[in-house]
Amino acid sequence: MLTLIAEYSGFIRLEEMRYHLVVMLPFTLTVTVGLYGLYSFRRWLGLIVLLWIIAGAVFQQTTDWSKYVDWEYAHKEAPLQVISRLALQAEQQPTIIGYRYRSILLKWPGHINYTRRIHYFELRDIVLEVFHDIERIENYVRNKTITEPSIWAFYQTSTVDAAEAAGIESIMDRLGYQACETVEIGIDTVIRQYAWQTLNCQPQQLQANHQTSAIDYQFYGAKLDAADSKLYFSDQWAARADDDISGFQMSYQLISADWNKVAQLDLPLVHEGQPRLFSIDIANVPPGHYRLMAILYDKHSGQRQNWLNREGDLPAMLNLTDINIP
Repeated sequence: MLTLIAEYSGFIRLEEMRYHLVVMLPFTLTVTVGLYGLYSFRRWLGLIVLLWIIAGAVFQQTTDWSKYVDWEYAHKEAPLQVISRLALQAEQQPTIIGYRYRSILLKWPGHINYTRRIHYFELRDIVLEVFHDIERIENYVRNKTITEPSIWAFYQTSTVDAAEAAGIESIMDRLGYQACETVEIGIDTVIRQYAWQTLNCQPQQLQANHQTSAIDYQFYGAKLDAADSKLYFSDQWAARADDDISGFQMSYQLISADWNKVAQLDLPLVHEGQPRLFSIDIANVPPGHYRLMAILYDKHSGQRQNWLNREGDLPAMLNLTDINIP
């Protein structure tokens, strides 16, 4: 064996082999004697192993394990790493809300500055917010509704009862979100995945693309929420040049079959390059067939911008979609 090592590895040169053999002989004898001694006491070794197994079984049966499964230990926590991985795999990266989740658990053991929030979420550009008050969830989501197509809420059933979970559901529905999927992970963690009602729990799909001389405009769809008397619609825009368009506004109008305006929403051009969600109140709109139309105009002069490649008598009015109100 030493000859093979010497020849193929070059570790021991052949001409020096006899010296190394003399040095290694005492070590070889020592190892041989040690192995023989262990073999002679093999019965004692077996007895020691048996006693070790018995002691372990007794310890497992008699020890108070509650301190090992308290909230400070991972087995009772929501698995943040799984939530982060699911968010990264989602087609539309969500904003994540944790309800009744102890903020201290977002730290590593020892509460060092490099937290789990940073490791699992911030470094992956995932927004995570934790709330202990359901009203604060409503205020937060209300400010996010316009630009956040997907929001997930997670909680643990050991700390959040069915009534509170239904309260979150009601808030999201009221603010234009639809419950799409429920994912159960860990021991008792539930993730409720919400998306804009206009998306119908599907990836965002472009329905129409239009232009004026000032902007490119994309329309993604509309959905009627008869229960809340709202018409939701989502769109996106981008400036076509470096011209100042801060004076422009978009007017969304619901037009009846006989060309009467029954509802209207005028908004400034904000959130460039981002999908946006808006709603029109239709509580006072009678049942019937309507058109949702868009008009871009200068708020100072009132002058309308014509939509390009539009034919007909009303080139400044863009028909986005047809709406039937039952």
